Amino acid sequence: MSVRQSEVVKVSRSDIVRNPEWQVREKLNASRVKDYRGIYKAGASMPPIELADIKGTLYLVDGWHRYEAQAELGWTHFEATITPMTKNDARARAAMANLTHGESYKKPERRKAFRVFIETKQNKARGGKLMSYRDMARAFGGGASHVTIRNWVKADHPALFKALEKGRSGDWSPDMLEHKAGPTEEQRDMARVQALLVDVVAQSKSIYSAAGRKHLDSMVLSAHEAIVKRKAYVAIPVPVLPESGF
Repeated sequence: MSVRQSEVVKVSRSDIVRNPEWQVREKLNASRVKDYRGIYKAGASMPPIELADIKGTLYLVDGWHRYEAQAELGWTHFEATITPMTKNDARARAAMANLTHGESYKKPERRKAFRVFIETKQNKARGGKLMSYRDMARAFGGGASHVTIRNWVKADHPALFKALEKGRSGDWSPDMLEHKAGPTEEQRDMARVQALLVDVVAQSKSIYSAAGRKHLDSMVLSAHEAIVKRKAYVAIPVPVLPESGF
């Protein structure tokens, strides 16, 4: 899909990826989702959700409550803006989207959002220079003072704290921060898909009838084709099946 960055377009729900690891909130606010459902049902306008285009895949980065409200209404296409982003920038955007608008973060959620700010290297200025605590407070936003930022860095990011306290002089260099072991973003995505497949296989064991198993095969083949061709998965309507004898 080729669109201008600020253009509002209709996007199929099946084309939108929601990565739960990018959701900073402990849980969505059910009352806010209910309010949004009422607004949509009344025909009133709401801001479009915001999607990041990462190599052709559309990720939800802002509008989780609006997405849920529209999904609960059974809508299949949502109004959205689409912006090309790197995965790091998209994850940072998703984490910090509600620092200045929408349902405000609780203090633990703000701290979690700041961890994402650091992990996605948003604390680096041009040329790779590390931001000061004051610069980070301004860039991060959300009402955290530079003192709070320093305390969070000291507690949650000891290597970065050491770099900022000692500066770039001496034997220790902030460049060492780049050599951090751990799974890549793609590895985490694969693990999430694998966990979902485990649930799918477990649930499939409850389908016993020949007609049901045949339809299940069609569903699996359709999903496999969507994965291989990197296209949206179109759900196949489930037919009326005979009662199982089990």
